[in-house]
Amino acid sequence: MNQWLKQQNWKALLIFTLLNLFFAILLAYNPNDDSYITYRHAQNLVLGRGFVFNPGEKLLGTTAPLHGLILGLLGFVYPNFPFWASAISLVASILLSYTIFLLLKGHKQPIAAWIAGLLVIFGLSTHYAYPLETILLTALSWGAIYAYWKDRFAWVAVFSALAVLTRSDAAFLVVSIFLMDLLLRKDLRKLIRSGFLAVALTVPWFLFSYFYYRSIFPNTAATKTGWVGHEFVFLEQLLTRGVYTNFSNSIIGGGVLIIAAAGLIRLFTRDWKYLRVIPLWMAIYLIAYTGMQIFWPHTWYYYPITISISVLFALGMDTIASQVVDFFKRRSPHVRWIRILVYAFLFTGVACLFILNTKDAFEFRERIPYTFFNGGRDRLYKTTADWLVEHTPPDATVAYHEPGTIAYYSDRKMIDMVGLVTSGVGDEMKRTNQPGVSIDWTIENFHPDVFLQLKHKGEDYEKFLDLAKQYELITKIEFEEVEYFLLLYERK
Repeated sequence: MNQWLKQQNWKALLIFTLLNLFFAILLAYNPNDDSYITYRHAQNLVLGRGFVFNPGEKLLGTTAPLHGLILGLLGFVYPNFPFWASAISLVASILLSYTIFLLLKGHKQPIAAWIAGLLVIFGLSTHYAYPLETILLTALSWGAIYAYWKDRFAWVAVFSALAVLTRSDAAFLVVSIFLMDLLLRKDLRKLIRSGFLAVALTVPWFLFSYFYYRSIFPNTAATKTGWVGHEFVFLEQLLTRGVYTNFSNSIIGGGVLIIAAAGLIRLFTRDWKYLRVIPLWMAIYLIAYTGMQIFWPHTWYYYPITISISVLFALGMDTIASQVVDFFKRRSPHVRWIRILVYAFLFTGVACLFILNTKDAFEFRERIPYTFFNGGRDRLYKTTADWLVEHTPPDATVAYHEPGTIAYYSDRKMIDMVGLVTSGVGDEMKRTNQPGVSIDWTIENFHPDVFLQLKHKGEDYEKFLDLAKQYELITKIEFEEVEYFLLLYERK
């Protein structure tokens, strides 16, 4: 039996690998400007300028230091950081789906194991997160949960530490495991030992960060959090769009939430005490992010919660199917046929969900080159970077509100008008309660050599020509099929 189970596990790993590879190839071109902030750190590391965004500025601009350092190490072999980021996400997605499969199968829920594992792969939010550290973070987090179930506390410490180094909000999972273990065991010895190991693994980075950057937290965290009037933005966005990004539409997303509630009930009515860390983690994650008063959470902020909901949904589907079978079992002699019909209906529903998501993935791939916030923006920014390389000196400074792609391809110093990689901008944004600093404030405080403005093609941009007396419009970068264009101003 053990040999058969191992054989089936290897089959699952093979299936998950092939499906992940299929979607990785399908959506190989999926640009994201935020991801280039981390790529730029890795690029400068390889070039010997330090782990920074702008050479000479000791400021941590990436929220994913471990991800950036891994990219940097790989960059010494082949300095194509978008490629390596996708490769890391591919491996992480395979391990994430397989870990969840093993976890649920280990709790004797083979059907739920397959549904949850496949939902990781077919989920639309996984496709959107490929350029980022998000999938790696979530894979490490579920590795910690799996190790916790197996009572391997050394591995809990290792996975938790790596997750925290990948992105500091993994600390919410660490707190969840700590609280759950206190409730279940009331034996602090293993917990304390694993805690010391986790601290030993993370402290070197935090010490380096404090003495090198003068902060253990990235500049982006200070800019994105603490916004007055945004107390419940994270929760509101979760309920209106965050949960539904993993599925084709809000109706399906709403149905998934209802079925996930059934899975949550089952989790607390069965002897699955270690799995209860999942809803605890979700609750702490929600409370913490809501309390941090995030300005505008992107869809990938919700990815750990989305995956957890997928797991509860899988348990809920299996729960509903087994309850229906049990109901008819007491009333009909044709139990076998009823079981076949019920599970056939379950598999059909799940298959339709996967088909719809695959259809959306193909449509997303077709839209990428023409949608501004995907390929359109990427093309504009890369063309702008080429122009800067050709027409500006290497030490030129460029002001814009999305610095990642342009800095990576132009190798120019960027002044970030939304404060992710430029110190002081976030404070001014909070003072004025605006999602970016003004043009006049930027010019007064930073005196950029080049100023970029993004405009919609429906706007009359002539009124912006008198941007400031010391700047003049040099060129306009646009593509016919992209609805936005960039204006480039140069200091006189």
